[in-house]
Amino acid sequence: MTIFKSEINCPICLTFERKVISKISRDFNKLTTVICTGCGLIHSYPIPNQLELNKFYEHEYRKNYKSTTRPKLKHTFRYGPHAISRVKYIKKYLKPHQKTLLDIGSGSGEFLYMAIKSGFDAKGIEPNNGYADYSKKYLDLPVINKTYHHAEIKEKSFDVVNLQDVLEHLPDPLFCLSFINKILKEEGILSISVPNIEFFGHSPFTQFHYAHIYNFNSATLRAILFKSGFEILDLNEGVTTFVAKKVRQPNAKMKLTMVENYQRLIDKFNNQSLTNHYTTSRPYKRFFKKCYQYTREFFLILFIRSPKKILDNFYKKLSVTLALLEFHLELIILDY
Repeated sequence: MTIFKSEINCPICLTFERKVISKISRDFNKLTTVICTGCGLIHSYPIPNQLELNKFYEHEYRKNYKSTTRPKLKHTFRYGPHAISRVKYIKKYLKPHQKTLLDIGSGSGEFLYMAIKSGFDAKGIEPNNGYADYSKKYLDLPVINKTYHHAEIKEKSFDVVNLQDVLEHLPDPLFCLSFINKILKEEGILSISVPNIEFFGHSPFTQFHYAHIYNFNSATLRAILFKSGFEILDLNEGVTTFVAKKVRQPNAKMKLTMVENYQRLIDKFNNQSLTNHYTTSRPYKRFFKKCYQYTREFFLILFIRSPKKILDNFYKKLSVTLALLEFHLELIILDY
C-alpha cells in the first residue's frame, strides 16, 4: 500500500501523510481511499468539490443509493421504529425547556415526524429534491430543500441538532460540526450517528463508495467531536452513535494525534481477504436477515399504504411499550 503526502491536512491531527488502502468502490468503479497515518481517519482521495457534491445529492444520490427518486413505503417501515427510539433516547439528556430541534439531512422524514409527535418544535434540512418534496407532501413536514450551509440558520437558534448518517457524506466534517456548534444554544445537544468502518460487514471489495467521503471509527468520531467543542454524554465504547453536549468553541488548530488507532486499523485492513470474509458467519447472517426483512416489508406494505399511518402506528405501539417498561422499572426500584 502506497504512502504519499496529501495537499490537504487531516481535520483531526493536521497530518499530511496518507496511505492508500483501496482503489475500488462498492459499485466496482475506480475510487481511491486513503487513511491518515497520524490518527486513522479514512477518506476518499481526492475529496470531491462542493459543486460536484451539490449536484450529486440534489439529483443523483438517492437514485444511485436507493434506486428511487423518492422514498418507498418499505423505507418508512424500516426506519420508523428506530426513529421513535432515537427521539426517546435523546430526550433523556434534555432539560424541560430544550424543545427546538433541527434535523440536518432529514431524508424521508421519519425522525423529524417522530420528533414533532414527541413535542419538539422541529424542522428539517434535506438537499435532495425528491425526498424533500415527499416529506412536505406526504408527511406535512417543515423541510428546507437546501444544503445546511445555504439554509440561512441563525446562530444559537436550536436546542438540539440531529445529524444521523450525514457526516460521512460531507467534504469538510470539521466545518459542519463547527457550524452546528454555532447554531446550538448554550449546552445544546447534538445527536450524531455514522457508519462504523470497523464493522467490516461488507466484503473487502464493497466497503467504500463515492457517497461516503469520510469513514469513521469510534476513536476518530470522538476526536473530531472534541475538536468541535462537544462533550460526549453516552460513553459507549466502540460505537459511532453518540449524544454530545456543546461545552466550548471549536478549535480547528488543535492537533489530536492517535498513531495507535492508525496502526490498529491498518493492521485490520492488511489482514482482510475474501477468504477470511466468507469463512465467517457474518455475510450469511446479513443475507438471511435481509431476506426476512424484505419479505416482511413486502407483506406489510400490502395492508397500509399511507406513510403517516405507518409512523403513527409505530409511535403509538412503541410509546405504550416504553411507558410499560418505565413503569416496570419503577416498581423494581420500589421493591428494592
